[in-house]
Amino acid sequence: MRHVSRKKQFYTYALLDPCRPGLFRYGHWVFHHEPFYLGKGKAGRKDRHQRQVALGQAAPGSKKSARISEILEQGLEVIVRVLRKDLRETEALALEIRLIRLIGRDIDEEGPLLNLTRGGDGISGYSPTEIDRINLSYAGLLGGSKAKSESHRDSLSLSIAALWKNPEYRRRKMINIGRKPSILSSKQKKILLRGIRQGISVKSLIQKHQLPCAASRRFTQLVAR
Repeated sequence: MRHVSRKKQFYTYALLDPCRPGLFRYGHWVFHHEPFYLGKGKAGRKDRHQRQVALGQAAPGSKKSARISEILEQGLEVIVRVLRKDLRETEALALEIRLIRLIGRDIDEEGPLLNLTRGGDGISGYSPTEIDRINLSYAGLLGGSKAKSESHRDSLSLSIAALWKNPEYRRRKMINIGRKPSILSSKQKKILLRGIRQGISVKSLIQKHQLPCAASRRFTQLVAR
């Protein structure tokens, strides 16, 4: 059992995607960019996610790390927003759990968050659900070992097979499979072309006109050839 600190040195934070501006309301919480991760920590914990990706130290198979990598490739940085600070550890974790439930996880088809668990996994006594354990195992974040034995992989496969028998689980997975990457409209392409001719950076155009990052970068690379 891990010791739980009673000092008011913790905070709850959100990672926001600069490539996805807009108005995102969740109860009384309002974001001007799409949130994709919720966490709690102290000191420099909130900045560690981006630093680990930049240094190539992030866990393989993580959707959160893949999103951060995509943001960095666009020449942008993750927006870090501290939602509440000067909290006890239990208070920070409780808020993390509430917000993850409120905003919703991508893996549950309930929201944009890429959290693998429903929160609270940083406190003693926490026990992840079976689905959370499968998500963490496939991301290499459970048990401290990146390399999984053949028997362990077989066990995970059986667990997934059991979940696949659930009609609701299958429906959510098929929705994920059917998703397509964002594409640019003719109007957005014209905005990019006009801006490039005027010497405006792609980064500025993306932020000013709320253009999809990856699609805009691909288009300008094709034009430059």
